[in-house]
Parts: sequence; C-alpha cells; structure tokens
Amino acid sequence: MKSVCILILMVMHLQLTNCWWFWGKPPAPEGTCNSKQFQCANDKCIRSSRQCNNKDDCGDESDEDYTCYVNDMKNTFTHEEAVAELAKEGITHIKSSGSCHDKTRGECTSLSGIRKNCIAQLIKFKIASGCYITITGGTEVGHSTTGSRRHNNGYKIDIRVTNCVTSYIKSNYR
Repeated sequence: MKSVCILILMVMHLQLTNCWWFWGKPPAPEGTCNSKQFQCANDKCIRSSRQCNNKDDCGDESDEDYTCYVNDMKNTFTHEEAVAELAKEGITHIKSSGSCHDKTRGECTSLSGIRKNCIAQLIKFKIASGCYITITGGTEVGHSTTGSRRHNNGYKIDIRVTNCVTSYIKSNYR
C-alpha cells in the first residue's frame, strides 16, 4: 500500500499530514464507525462535528489532516467573526496605527475576508508556542498585490515579532 506524505507550510507551522506510517499503523478499515462519526487513523471513532476543529480529538491528529485545509480554503471570515474566533483562544490584541479595521484603508488592520484556515493556523501557532500574539497586518490594502496567495486574498496574517515568537521559531524550524 502506497502512502502519500504531504508537507504544508502554513502560517509558520510545519505540519506533517496524511502519513499513516508516521503514527505507526495503517488506517482502520472503513465502516467501523457509524454514519455520524469520523473514523480516526488509530481506529477511534469521534463525532463528525469534531473533525477539522483545530483540536486533536483522535489523539493522532488524523481528524486535523490536509483535507481540513483543502475543504477550508474557500471559507472566509468577516472581521467580526475572525476577531470572535481569535478571542476564544486569547488572541485579542490587533494593532492598527489608525485604530480601525476598514479593509480599504492602509492604516487599519482588517481581518475581513481572512481565510478560516489562516486563523486556525495562527491559533495552532499560539497554542504550540505559548506566546502572546499581537496581530499587526491582515487583509487591508497596502500589502503586495503579486501572486494569488497574498494578504488581501486572506492567505497571510502578520504578527508582532517578540522574543517568544523568535525563540519558538528558531527552536522548532532550523
């Protein structure tokens, strides 16, 4: 049986996904869980609603694999929705030189149109690093307009560089 290993770099988080051999055994035979459940690679059954919720409910991360990213790529938040989602995890400081969140003004920091997966990966980074996160840039005008995966398309978010952020990145991504 061939396995496909996919490495994805998303918002400073290197994630090894879709590699059953990484967890030591192949996926469980399909059909073990009922229709309202997701079957984890380790044979555990969890409620389907717990798949792709940025929490390792399976214990092997198979409920948070690459398919979550693919399924989530088109889904975006309004500014208010993104702020609420971040606040649930204690990310409440959004720095703006203009004290605003209007996407059409460069002095604002807007999260309007930010991809849900971008927010999810920032939350994962915050939890893994334990760092205090300050958002300094989002989807507002003033960022590069080159390429399709840019700030104003919701693919990138800027955070303040702190000693904690720098130390975590240097310790985990050499």
